[in-house]
Amino acid sequence: MIYLALILAGLLGLSVINLISRNLSVLEKIGLSFLIGIGVETVVMFILDVVGIRFTGSVILLISVACIAALNHKLIVSYKSAFEKIWNLNFKLPKIELRKLSLIWILFFILIVIVTYGSVAKSLYWPTSAYDNVAGYDLMGKVMASEGKINNSLFEINHTPIDGSARRVIYPPLVSGSFAFAYLFGMQTSKIVTSLIFVFFIIAFYSALRRYANKTNSMVFTFLMIVTPEMFAFSSLSTTNVPFAIYASLGLIYLYFWIDKNEVKDLLMASILIAFCGWTRSEGIIFILLGSLAVLYTSIKNKNWKHFIIYNVIGFSTFLSWNIYIRLNFNIEQNVFVPYPFWDYEKITAILNWVKNLVTDANLYGISFYVMIIMIIINGRNLYQKDKTLSLLILISAAFVLYTFLYYQMDNTKMNSLDVMMKTSYRRGLFFCIPLIWFFASTNKIVNSFFNRHLNFD
Repeated sequence: MIYLALILAGLLGLSVINLISRNLSVLEKIGLSFLIGIGVETVVMFILDVVGIRFTGSVILLISVACIAALNHKLIVSYKSAFEKIWNLNFKLPKIELRKLSLIWILFFILIVIVTYGSVAKSLYWPTSAYDNVAGYDLMGKVMASEGKINNSLFEINHTPIDGSARRVIYPPLVSGSFAFAYLFGMQTSKIVTSLIFVFFIIAFYSALRRYANKTNSMVFTFLMIVTPEMFAFSSLSTTNVPFAIYASLGLIYLYFWIDKNEVKDLLMASILIAFCGWTRSEGIIFILLGSLAVLYTSIKNKNWKHFIIYNVIGFSTFLSWNIYIRLNFNIEQNVFVPYPFWDYEKITAILNWVKNLVTDANLYGISFYVMIIMIIINGRNLYQKDKTLSLLILISAAFVLYTFLYYQMDNTKMNSLDVMMKTSYRRGLFFCIPLIWFFASTNKIVNSFFNRHLNFD
């Protein structure tokens, strides 16, 4: 049953993608299908909870099938083979000729398969053990699956919901909901979802690189992104950090696609991915706001407000829905930030010291941040001449600065000390930078030109 559920989740995501545009590459559709599909499944759970309907495995399956049929209604009516059209397989599959694949591509493909298998094997072998997972996200998933609702008995315990371990169960429900999805269909561990999110992300990242880089370039830099030590380690754990980074980074990458090409399909994909980022952790508001500012600037420049409205309606929908929901149901204010500007030199100094120590720690992020600095230096002249990757660099830099500023605005009297927050939450939160850094490293003019001249086997 779990295999049927996972396939339907992928088909649901694929149906949403095809509704947006059928012109995305096959790899893009495959990579994004499960990431979007599992997000939509958790939205379905949320809607059922709001209207007071208990969700079960059977209910989720029926709704999934109904949604897939509805999204593909015109295709089902118009074409003899609905299955063929849903998968958009009305084309000749390209023949893969080994002579057109470089040994470097093959080598790094094998390496990616090996390390990905290692992550998946570790994830499915070891039970969930970390406190945040056992007492938070995984626990919430188990109770959601057992009771068929989000507002469940965890909130009936005689203490304030934000005390103790229950602080983690009021996180936006994409991760806990995806865990519930696994438990609803009889899985003994929710980590199958964690692994699938990581696997499909790898495909999505590679396919995103292929828009600007050749096969060899894309495969090499996909591998370098995957093996970032801390992020790779967390890819096999039941936490929110890696899914949060996946949705945030892909959302900003597709926002860059839209800025560069001005195609509505990319704006819609960016809006959905960033919305799911806010559906994973509340810090996602930073990326939602950043995207809104980027779209606002472009809309003013092009005198077209339709795109700005579309982005904001989709982008803010999940964040606002969840915060209104917890306020009405749990009477909780997640106000852990100082609501006014202030100056604290000691706090700024402490944060900057932490940032310096973290980004230069090769045990955490490998050479990622060093590579970013090197790429900026060697592309300095191109960036000065307003090369197309300048907008990508601005997005990455703005995201990094805004995310860091979030920790400056935190009221540490209402939560853990600054040192604890920087050492744990901020350190893992920086995962969103890793795919963006390696995307920039792969697609900038200098590196891209090198691969196109010397290692181009497309």
